[in-house]
Formats: sequence, structure tokens, C-alpha cells
Amino acid sequence: MHRKKSIFKEIQKLFFPRKFTTFFFRNSHIGSKPLYLTENIKLHVMTPTVHLKFKEVIVKGPKGSLSLLLPPYVKIDNDSSSNKVIVSVEDPTIKKQRSMWGTARSLLSNTIIGVTEYHFVTLRLVGIGYKASVEDGEFLSLKIGFSTPILLKIPEGITVACPQPTQIVLQGCDKVVVTQFAANIKKWKKPEPYKGKGIFINDETIILKVGNIPYDVSEEQLKDIFRQIGPINRFRLVFDKETNKPKGYGFCEYPDIATASAAVRNLNNHDINGRQLRVDFAESDPAQDNNRRQQQPTVQHEEPSLQQNKSEILPPLPQGTIPQPGVSVIDAISRTLSTLPPLQLLDIISQLKALVHINPEQAHALLLQSPQLSYAVFQAMLMMNLVEASVLQRVVASTGLPQPSQPSQASNTSYTQPQQNISDQQRVGSVFVYKMLDSLKKAAIYAQVMSLTDAQINTLPADTRNQILLLKQQISMGVV
Repeated sequence: MHRKKSIFKEIQKLFFPRKFTTFFFRNSHIGSKPLYLTENIKLHVMTPTVHLKFKEVIVKGPKGSLSLLLPPYVKIDNDSSSNKVIVSVEDPTIKKQRSMWGTARSLLSNTIIGVTEYHFVTLRLVGIGYKASVEDGEFLSLKIGFSTPILLKIPEGITVACPQPTQIVLQGCDKVVVTQFAANIKKWKKPEPYKGKGIFINDETIILKVGNIPYDVSEEQLKDIFRQIGPINRFRLVFDKETNKPKGYGFCEYPDIATASAAVRNLNNHDINGRQLRVDFAESDPAQDNNRRQQQPTVQHEEPSLQQNKSEILPPLPQGTIPQPGVSVIDAISRTLSTLPPLQLLDIISQLKALVHINPEQAHALLLQSPQLSYAVFQAMLMMNLVEASVLQRVVASTGLPQPSQPSQASNTSYTQPQQNISDQQRVGSVFVYKMLDSLKKAAIYAQVMSLTDAQINTLPADTRNQILLLKQQISMGVV
């Protein structure tokens, strides 16, 4: 009896498989909608004579011509009499074809719109001193807080305009290329979730965090309060997933930074049901404040005049570590640098270059106070082949000091007190501030090359792309 039941179940599974869903195959809502063409639009579907992976669709319009690759099972019926295009698939019951139905229709719609009236993307630069400009019609220059302007190659087929220093307008036929270039621009300075600084695309919003919310207050009541400052996009309370009760904080989205700043000024400490709301862009880090308090007494034993000058120029610096017995300071620095990857070395050099350009006095004071940093930076440039050894020899010769020895793998020199060489190293450090500028510029260029994404590199011409890829490989290997 048991065997008969098992056989019956096998037959039932074979001929009558169990269905775990009541889903019925339906046509795509987006894919079923027809597309309408104007008199200036010409659509040509190239039917492949052999079995190919894609079907090419060419769309011509007043703004240009674009080709679109679609799967071979996508069917396009072009009715020239009514200027109507119907998109369908061969078998809607197949999941893959059904999923591509609406996608193919949307891609074709974007292509038609692009050759008819262009696709536009507007970017806003929010931040003190942020500016954008087009140079020679080929590069987009961004000044967004870095030591040097960011130069981005404008892809072919895209027109870039800057009607205002803080506004960028992109236009082009291919929506994919336009939006991808906008995303590449945004990568350099993504909007901060609280302070509202960065590069915004189209209608991106500013998010405020609201804390200390009474548990008996609803979202509608909070919306009414925040609407007193200006229009809001939405307000969201955060609920506990297990108890489904509010956690006491939420997020409010404003359309612009001015309205969000007004909300912070007027609604912070606003009383509601006996509680004062906390509305702010960002919270202070108590750990950093404690570190600053602990580091401040470390310079109390210096001369009063020197201590006063440093306190005016430099923030408190962390204490250094004394090398182990038998290891000199130079060897300790060389060993530490050898453990760092090339990208991190480039980042350190770029940050020092930015400090030299922005605040030379602070950079000079930093190298005088920490002469070992001068040697570390120059040794890092030697390791990355950013400066020749002859430059180091000329700098040391100009100071009248003995030439520092090359770093060795294992040093047997005896340990010496660091205070004996501080004065000599300070003299070298003061000269390095002015001798390293050219090499630091080269390091910044290398750092900018390493920050290029694959999408940005693919937009470059073939010869330039190959040179960039080769240079990135050499930098990663430490050859250049």
C-alpha cells in the first residue's frame, strides 16, 4: 500500500507539478504601450540574416542618429501610416523575455526622445568656493575643495554648459552617456547627508535628522511643524522592526539647503509635549574632543615663545613612537614606509602638497616641529620614483649637512638619541618645503590618474586609454 502511494506521488509530480503561486502570465504594462513618432523621426529595424545575439535598431532625428541593440526575441512593429511603434516579444510566457519587454520599450523611448529634443541633466554645486567651468570645450574643470582643479574629459556627443559658476548643464542624445557622465561628476563630491554640501543632480533633497521625538507624536503632527519653515518632500519616522514602535527619531527632507538651514535654526530645541527636538545637520564626535584634551598638555615643556607660535599655527599633534634599541630613526621610517601600499603613499604626498599650497606657514611649522616627516615624505617620493636621488643630494649639499644614508633591509647601527639630530633635520625640513613642490605636483597628477574609474577611462580615445591603463599599472607596481 505504501509503495502504491509513493508511485502515485511520483506520477503526480511528473505530470501534474505542484504550483506554489497563483501568478498568471500577463503582458507587460509598460511594454504594451505604443510609441508615437513625429514626421522627422525615422526608425529602421535591421533584421539579422544569421543568428546574432542582438538586434540593431537605428533611430534618426533632427538632433542626430543613435543605434540601439536589443535581444533578438524583441519584436518592433513600425506603422508608418500612423507613426506608431509597437514593442512586443516572441513568447511572453518566458520569464526572461517578459522581463525585457518593458525594458526594451523604455530604451527605445529614451532613444527617440534623445534624437528629438536631447536629454538634459542639471548639477548643482553646494559648498563654499565650489566652482565649475568648461576649458577649451573639451574638459570640465571642478573646483570643489581639492588642492588642484579636477579636470574631466567631456565624452563625445555631450555638450556641457555652466550658466552659473555653481551650475552644470549636460545635454546629449544618449541618455545612458549623459547620466553616466553626471554620475562620474557627482563621485568627486557626493552630497553629505546632513551638512548638505556636495554635487547634487537635478532635484536631490537635503535630509535633516530629528531626534528626541516624543513617542506619542505622529508623523502628521511633525510634518505640520516642519512645514512652518517651508515645503518638505517627506518626513519619515523610524520604527523598531520587532515592536513596531517609534524609536524617537526620524528624517525630514527639504528641497534646498536654505530651507533646511532655516529649519535647523528655528526648530532646534523646539518644545513638543514636554520634549525639546534635536534638529541638526551633524553631531559632534565626543571621542575627538577627548583626544584633543589629552593631547594639549604634551607641548607644555617647550619654550614659551615657540609654544605660543605653534599653538597659533598647528593643532595638537599626537606623540611619536621611539624606535627600538639598535634601530635608527631613518631605518624605522624606511621600514614603516615599506609596509604601505603605493596608493596610500600617493595620498600622503598629495595631502602635504595641498597643505603647502593652501597654508605654507602651517606646512613650514609642521616640518620644523616634525623633521622626521620631511625625511618620510622625501623617502616616499624616492620609493615611488617621483623624484631623482640627485635632487636629494643637491638639497643636502646646499644645507652643508652630511648626506643621509640609504635605507637598508637590516640595520646594525646603535640607537642614538633623536634630540641630537633635531636641529640638523629641522634645517633640512625647512629647505624641503620649497624644494618638493615640483615633485609634489607630479605626485598629485599620479593620484588623480589612480582615482579615474573604469567608466571614465572607457570614454577616452583608444591611444589615451591605453596610456592611462599602462600608467595605472606602473603606479600600482611602484615602477613610476
